[in-house]
Amino acid sequence: MLFVHLKINRCDVLRYLPKQGLPSSLNQLCIRECPMLTPRLEPKIGMYWLKVAYIQHIEIENKRVWEPSYRY
Repeated sequence: MLFVHLKINRCDVLRYLPKQGLPSSLNQLCIRECPMLTPRLEPKIGMYWLKVAYIQHIEIENKRVWEPSYRY
């Protein structure tokens, strides 16, 4: 199985994810020190949560936020 991950660190002005979404092959997403983006990735309520909820491991600010109950 191919393990594909994306790490985004220290992007103070990053606000948006790509309109077409992230690759479906993405297994891990780690976001740190991106204050404009992290609220948009809040589980269940963030405007981008449905775009990333398929990812098996999501970590924001060094805290794992994905749990099976969040899956859609």
